[in-house]
Amino acid sequence: MSEYSTAEQELSAGPDLLAFSGDKLLGGIQAGVLLGKAENIQKLRKHALYRALRLDKVTLGLFEATLEAYLDLKTLAEIVPTVGLLELTSKELREKVNGFLQQLNLPNTTAWKCELRETESRTGGGALPELPIESAALVLSHPMRSSNELQDWFRSQSVPVIVRIHEDQIWLDFRTILPHDNEDLLRVLTRLISS
Repeated sequence: MSEYSTAEQELSAGPDLLAFSGDKLLGGIQAGVLLGKAENIQKLRKHALYRALRLDKVTLGLFEATLEAYLDLKTLAEIVPTVGLLELTSKELREKVNGFLQQLNLPNTTAWKCELRETESRTGGGALPELPIESAALVLSHPMRSSNELQDWFRSQSVPVIVRIHEDQIWLDFRTILPHDNEDLLRVLTRLISS
């Protein structure tokens, strides 16, 4: 199969078993998924580790809800936020960053430097980790504050913010920021800049 084949394509090759990460594939709860020939699945059910590795009822319910969300593609991105974030175009992300910068309203006399920069997101360690996705970031720096000091400050807030350090600056990739988190992020950055 190709480097980026789908689960359906892999199954068409007739493997005995196919294992993949349900959360990476679907954007929902963490769950390992096994597909394949019924007799092989049944053999696994008889193994002593089955009881330790099987999904509990809550996880199964949440996994089922995620699968059901895929039945209506019009509301999918709203119900499964990961899908919504992955579907954002670089233009939409630039607009998000620019809108955020307008709300932040940096004074002209400030030593803080805050700007929009093009960047690349990654889908995660388990699913296509090397596949870059165009994105946009808010990049923050101050001549008297190190990026490590700023990173520690962000993480110590009542609503911790996980940032990336690159080129000795703080990068906030807006593909990773949910719309309902904008207000909290704005409060945190406003507090930092006014301190």
